[in-house]
Amino acid sequence: MPTGAGKTAAVLLAWLWRRRFHPDPAVREATPRRLVYALPMRVLVHQTYERAVSFVEGLGLGAGQTDRPIRTALLMGGSRDREWWLYPEDDLILIGTSDMLLSRALNRGYAESRFHWPIDFGLLNNDALWVFDEIQLLSEGLATSRQLDGLRAALGCWAPTPTLWMSATYHPAWMETIDGPPIAPEQVWTLEPADLEAAPDLAKRMNAPKRLERLSLTVPDGETKVRRYLTGLAELVAERHQPGALTLVVVNTVERAQRLFDALRRSAVWKKAPAGAQPEVLLLHSQFRPAERERLNQELFAPPSDHPAGRVLVATQVVEAGVDLSARTLITELAPWPSLVQRLGRVNRYGEHDQADVLWIDVEPKASAPYEPETLEEAKGLLEQLPADRIAPADLQAVPYEGRPGYRHIVRRKDLLDLFDTTPDLSGNDIDISRFIRADADLDAHVFWRSWEQEEAGREPPGDWLPVQRSELCPVPVYGRTRGLQEFLRRTWEKGRAWRWDHVEARWVRVTQIDAIRPGHVVLLPARLGGYDPQLGWTADPGDGPVEPVVAERRDDEPDQREAESTAGDPWSTARPWITLRDHTDAVVAELDALLERLDLASVPEAVVRALRKAARFHDWGKAHPHFQGRFLDAAEEAERAARAGEVWAKAPRSRLRPFIRHEVASALAFLDHVAREAEDDLAAFLIMGHHGKVRLGLRTLRPRHGTLDDDGSLFGLRDGDRMPEDGQTVDLGGGVRVPSVTLHLAPFELGSADGTPSWLARVLALRDDPDLGPFRLAYLEALLRVADMRASMKEVSPHAAG
Repeated sequence: MPTGAGKTAAVLLAWLWRRRFHPDPAVREATPRRLVYALPMRVLVHQTYERAVSFVEGLGLGAGQTDRPIRTALLMGGSRDREWWLYPEDDLILIGTSDMLLSRALNRGYAESRFHWPIDFGLLNNDALWVFDEIQLLSEGLATSRQLDGLRAALGCWAPTPTLWMSATYHPAWMETIDGPPIAPEQVWTLEPADLEAAPDLAKRMNAPKRLERLSLTVPDGETKVRRYLTGLAELVAERHQPGALTLVVVNTVERAQRLFDALRRSAVWKKAPAGAQPEVLLLHSQFRPAERERLNQELFAPPSDHPAGRVLVATQVVEAGVDLSARTLITELAPWPSLVQRLGRVNRYGEHDQADVLWIDVEPKASAPYEPETLEEAKGLLEQLPADRIAPADLQAVPYEGRPGYRHIVRRKDLLDLFDTTPDLSGNDIDISRFIRADADLDAHVFWRSWEQEEAGREPPGDWLPVQRSELCPVPVYGRTRGLQEFLRRTWEKGRAWRWDHVEARWVRVTQIDAIRPGHVVLLPARLGGYDPQLGWTADPGDGPVEPVVAERRDDEPDQREAESTAGDPWSTARPWITLRDHTDAVVAELDALLERLDLASVPEAVVRALRKAARFHDWGKAHPHFQGRFLDAAEEAERAARAGEVWAKAPRSRLRPFIRHEVASALAFLDHVAREAEDDLAAFLIMGHHGKVRLGLRTLRPRHGTLDDDGSLFGLRDGDRMPEDGQTVDLGGGVRVPSVTLHLAPFELGSADGTPSWLARVLALRDDPDLGPFRLAYLEALLRVADMRASMKEVSPHAAG
């Protein structure tokens, strides 16, 4: 569809109609309940989200307007992105960048807790309509989206999870991947002449007049030449700007955008202008924190009357993907043809101007980054063939462009199966999925800045901090000679170190190997190291001075970093009222039953539902272990400890953290040895083991520098022969289920089995590779149990929570 044709509204409204208003109930039920809208640029996310909210509320389907609201959510990374996944039974429009969404669909969510990865993996790969906008900008992500679409069909989902790809430029060869299903001609939709005849306003947009002109400037290579180029470009922008209108200037790198922005603010031409005659100058690129990005969005979309002299927007490629701007004048550096089509779509977008100007600047081959010189040469040849007055969207559709993304990395079936296990290797490393998300030259980590006492003396940050919030996170390139995070750390190595959270040792650890920083990592920088300016974004310049940290208030139900982000932590087991194991288990079962009733998953076999319910009933049995009960009672005052003894507790107000013990391992062991008798019980045991996302397929000691077992023969704080509970009493799990005191055996965690029973690894691999289950279905079941557990825990704090 040509840019400006209204793809976003068409998709959002079509899904809303099919899901809620279609006259055929079968069509409504067959329409996925989650619309997952993936955008290539962060700047678009808020804009698209606001449109979705306006549509939902305009139809009376928002929160407080109906008893079945449609939720709308942003996926931006950080510890507070839980509002969307807590309600898998509700209709949802989820909007985020392709990086954030694809990384979660691959079970390695960027800027997300590793323990949360399986929830997103399960929900985003079941009962969801994926929409990828501006696919010409996705590079490796486009191939990954095609592979995931094919692998879902091959490996199976509980509910249909189709994909829709959208672009103003398209070639069938782009969609050819190994597992991607063939796309038939009738599956490709585009505008026809009859559509324009039936929609005069759309025809006006498609034929909006624009004039093309090549400028004498050329983007050079070399610092001195670049400095002169930017000075000349600033003068030209000041000369060509039309008072009262928007002038859009698009350059190909963030560094040039920042320097041009500075040059324009200092422009002698505008300094001589009378008060009120100087246009507002704005800077737009992808490397801002959310707080500064929100301020920029407000300024960018403020009414034109706020700035009678007009605006000049200096931007990078972020404007290419659906930013709803309409400029009178566009000045752009040469870019690949799909990018140029998008940039031209930001000029006279609505046909409101009788004439608009498009001025383009050639680029020397040595200055082509981040693009390949060949793609720029191809685009230049196409531009030079265009008549100067025939560059409306309708004209551009006829341009014979056959470019094809050069995929270097394709996620295969084996890769996806390997990604199902979230256990890091013996060195603490994870599979690097960045090669499946973006091209090598365009890969980001996320950085945030904080200050703490004695940081200059090398003291590590406190473990009781609030977990990182999305409002703090700034996306920055990992690589690059001048702006990359790795290079920044090398320049500041003597001044201070970066830090990363170690989920096993439950503490912040120094980055000692700069090359180990990878795309998707979250990195803490001391505020005094600099590297960020609120007006310019990420500068990678230590000379900017200290960065003002973003301060977020802690909610009452929010755990600290050590509890939330350590393998041993159980944030929902502490800082709560005293809750018996019986009452908590009953609450989780009730939440799960309510979820299943709302979801009405007709495709889920009854045996699988039984396994889910068994998992809910037995998931916390391991809390009867004496070590876990000791966490609660040892922290209580003597009188209270005496009063509470004799009962098995699931929650307590305080706890003394005993490292390396996991109650779900004890639950699964007891279930396998003393309850499991049916065919579905291996599935139930898997769900029990994974209900915190901390132990799933791979099993290793949590103690640093050890392999499978600790030196004392224990695993996850458990020893072969442990009694649970120690006093030999029965344990009430609610619902009329009472279990005796049992002896735990670690045999399932050994390689092979002397008595012929399968090991834990063999059991889980059999589930993962079962054609009736598979990784996507397993993760979805896992997500349902974890959501039920979380919602029950939240309501134990506040009866109105998670409602």
